[in-house]
Amino acid sequence: TPALPTTEAEVSALIDHTLLAPNASLDQIAAVCEEAKQYRTATVCVNSSMIPYVAQHLAGTSVLPISVIGFPFGSSNTPSKVHEATIACEEGAKEIDMVNNIGLLRSRQYLSVYNDILAVASACHTHDAKLKVILETAMLTKQEIVAATYLACLAGADFVKTSTCLLYTSPSPRDS
Repeated sequence: TPALPTTEAEVSALIDHTLLAPNASLDQIAAVCEEAKQYRTATVCVNSSMIPYVAQHLAGTSVLPISVIGFPFGSSNTPSKVHEATIACEEGAKEIDMVNNIGLLRSRQYLSVYNDILAVASACHTHDAKLKVILETAMLTKQEIVAATYLACLAGADFVKTSTCLLYTSPSPRDS
């Protein structure tokens, strides 16, 4: 079994340092990048329009740029998610965080949810980038969380995340 992180450095190396505010300035993005480099976080997560700047700012470090796509609602159509992920990867994103299509999942349109994730996973993996699927667990029943997790894994997601914490309440222990 993997060892649990016990030092500040080990914990920092697991953190996605994030600034997704739509009004974030380049100076604020630069400050987040500097903090990430200082504390050696795993990543800096930003909106896709900021990826070229973040990739340049983090070049030569161990900190990876992440772009969110279909954010924050997950309700964008699949081709637009694939296009956004592809451009973000081409501009330097090493990971993509996509929001699960909550409406389709809750409507039990499992094949559509699977195909949505599969298409984005394929785009990411073509560019040697990882894909994380954000489930928005506070909006889902336990059964829907199980279904969403299963579909994400089956479709090739590298990770699942509980929530953006933007749309609803923060995840609870029930969501784990």
